[in-house]
Parts: sequence; C-alpha cells; structure tokens
Amino acid sequence: MAVSKNIPLIEKDRLLLALRRLNMIVPNSLPIISLYLTINGVDNNIEAINFIDREWKELKKELEKKDINFKPMAEDIKRIKEFIEFSRGDGAKGLAAYISGYRDIYLTYPIDNGFTNKLSMGLDFDRAPLIQLFAEQPKEIFITLYPDRAKLYSYNDGKLIEKEPPVVPEDPKQSLKEYMRTVKDEYWPYFRSDDVKSVFLLGHEDAMKLFKGVLAKTAVQKVKDMVKLPLRATMARINKEAKRLISEHNVLQPQQKVEHAKAMSKRHMAIFGPVAVFKALREGKVRELLFDPSFHPAGYICERCNLHELRKLDNCSWCANSLTPTTRVKSSMLKLASEYEVLVTKVANQYLRTEGKGIAAILRFT
Repeated sequence: MAVSKNIPLIEKDRLLLALRRLNMIVPNSLPIISLYLTINGVDNNIEAINFIDREWKELKKELEKKDINFKPMAEDIKRIKEFIEFSRGDGAKGLAAYISGYRDIYLTYPIDNGFTNKLSMGLDFDRAPLIQLFAEQPKEIFITLYPDRAKLYSYNDGKLIEKEPPVVPEDPKQSLKEYMRTVKDEYWPYFRSDDVKSVFLLGHEDAMKLFKGVLAKTAVQKVKDMVKLPLRATMARINKEAKRLISEHNVLQPQQKVEHAKAMSKRHMAIFGPVAVFKALREGKVRELLFDPSFHPAGYICERCNLHELRKLDNCSWCANSLTPTTRVKSSMLKLASEYEVLVTKVANQYLRTEGKGIAAILRFT
C-alpha cells in the first residue's frame, strides 16, 4: 500500500501507545492480521465486509496448512465485521486494525483518509504500513518542482538523498496549479511532521509559486527559500544549490552539531554524559538533545512515583520509596524532552558514543 505513509491519523497518540504495546509482545509462531479499510459511508462499509470475507477465506486456508487452529482468529474477524457494520465512521474515512486471537491483540484506529483495502497476515506487526508514519523524518527537505515532475530529498553528509518516488501529473491536460495540489497532497506528511523544520524549493519559477500558494499558512512558514533552476538542471547543480542553501541558512548537520556542542561546552553552554544531561532536562535548561543510536542506559525507577534515576540511591529523592532496576531511562529522558519542547537529534558519532557516553545537550541557559 504505497500511499499508507501519507495517512494522517485522528488519534495518533493512541496508536503510538498501542504500537509500543505490540512491540513488547514476545515474538512467536502465531500470526497477527493487519487490516486497512475504507469505511466512508454505507456502500463502502458493505464493500469492506465483502473484502474481508474474500481475504479471510484465503487466510484460513493458510492457517490450516500450518496446522494452526483458525477459530480464535475467526472470532476476531467476526468482531471486526460487526464493528464495521454498525460503525458510522465517527467522521473517519478509513480504519486500521491489528488483531490476533492467539496473542490477545484487538486494536482498531479511525483514520481520516480513505485508501485501497488491504489485509495481510504475518508474525511481525512492524511490517504494517502505518508504522512508516513514525519513522524519524529529516530536519530539512528539498523539493524540486517542474511542470512534468516533482521530487523530494533529504540532505545528509553534503548531498541530497531521494526520499520519495517522483510525482508526475495524473493527466497531460491537468493544469499546473492542480498538479501542484497533487504534489502537495503527496508530500503533506512532511509539512505536518514536527521533525521537519525547513523546506527548500528548487526548480521552475511558476511551479514553485503555485506550490507555495496551495500550502496552508502553517506549512508556508516552513518554506525558507526558493531557487529558480533550468528545466533540465543536473543533479550536480541541484546538490550545489542545496549545499549553498544549507550554508546560507546556518543549518547544522548532525555531525556538525556534535562539534558545535564540543565548542559550546567550553562556554558551559553544552554538556555531555547521561547524569548531567538528565539533571539539565529536569531543570528545563536543555534546548537540543543529541544522542547516539547505541545510547540505552540502565538505571532505577521508583514504583510509587515513577521517578527515574541513573545512579543507585538509597531511596527515591522525591518520595523516599525504594528504587528498582530499569532499562527505560532513555524513554523517560525523551518524554521530558518532549514536555519541554526540546529538539532531539539522533546522530551516530564516535566522540559522542565514547567521550560523551552516548548523549549531549545544548543548553538554553546555565
């Protein structure tokens, strides 16, 4: 389902929590069904139910071949059909569901986009298309816009990397403005993402102006610059312009941010190491958090007040209760970062991993 990553969710927080729950399930040989349906209106509800009946017939054969009792899954399929039959959508156009009668999973989510019906069965829930919504997005994106094609790139280590397939006009007779609306719809998740801070447009002047014109005001604010290019500009030329824009707008790449933090630490405006960073996070001092992918510190948690600590203390510093070991300190730090609206950057860096013990923070104040 190629368009799945462009589906904006009605209840994203609820889905995130559920996916974390799924992620904690111990893998085994019993499958999970991932289901994506359009349920906008009575006719589509009937179509969705007929689709499930057809697909379930085939999936049941697969289960029987594997000598797996299909009845627990059949009961969940029945529940899904009843849910669809009596649902009026609650304003939603689509439905995503994860079910497994064998593993006590029954999760449903409304989605405000319609899309092609899809049902798949596998052992691994993380192959479900909606997972793509939660992949970390680049901080800066570049979009090349021409009357006959559009491409979206991220910028990494001094060069552009194509992130999405090209978007071409749906019809040769389609007006340039309508085509720019199509491009906007395809790339809209990047404008909605809190990860993306800057958007740069390059290409045909009229196409760029029309594209900017069909964006919402909040999205327009992310467009930092537009650069006119020839119709057949080479990739070398586009890369050169991208590098110039990054430099002109003082955009630091992840590796540069570590060097920047090292320099700032001499002025006491950056710190390294989990203990110091955790303390600064709690005090609201952190402006940006840098962490290496290998950063997964062990620590301690108070079961009474849920306070996390990196060092072993005799008692909880907040409620004096005893502490127990935990491996979830990183998630607690990221939660604090979110609460204080801290920019978070993941960067694989040797110095950060070793000397910095996996994490650093650039401070708002000391």
